[in-house]
Amino acid sequence: MVTSMVSCLGKNRANGDNLDLSDFDGTRRGSLGNSTKSKSKAKQIEKRIKQEEKNYASTYRLLLLDEGELRSRSIERKLRKEREEYSGTHRLLLLEKRQKVQDIRRNVRDAILSITGAMSGLNPPIELGDPGNSDSLEFMHSSASRPDFDYPPEFFRHTQALWSDSGVQAAYERANEYQLID
Repeated sequence: MVTSMVSCLGKNRANGDNLDLSDFDGTRRGSLGNSTKSKSKAKQIEKRIKQEEKNYASTYRLLLLDEGELRSRSIERKLRKEREEYSGTHRLLLLEKRQKVQDIRRNVRDAILSITGAMSGLNPPIELGDPGNSDSLEFMHSSASRPDFDYPPEFFRHTQALWSDSGVQAAYERANEYQLID
């Protein structure tokens, strides 16, 4: 391809004369002929064209590398920002979740205390369906009603035992007769 470019550029189209292409600005013109001097000049021109192609190709690659580096740095920044936002949001969600869990535990405790506390005040009063749950009832009214209560595993066992009691279920069905939290 390079030799065809040189031969194409070496001909003057108007009168068929040969041009001296040793200077690319076109200031020196003359006849190249078929001598060894002209062949060496053609080789020099080919060499210079190849060198210019290499320079152009390497410059082009450097530009691509620079753009690629910019893109990768931009992507890294975006990922880092999203990661920071996610971890910040994730921390907030965990805090909110912990707060919700505490709220739910408190609501369960308050509801069981309200239901079991209202059982004796209803007309006619309601007794526990299983007298064996009286220990659970005692635990709830003595320990779970404290403000600094920390909800140990036994709280959940007692709550489940009381909730499955038929007397507590009957009191819950009559919730319109006493104040029960939502």
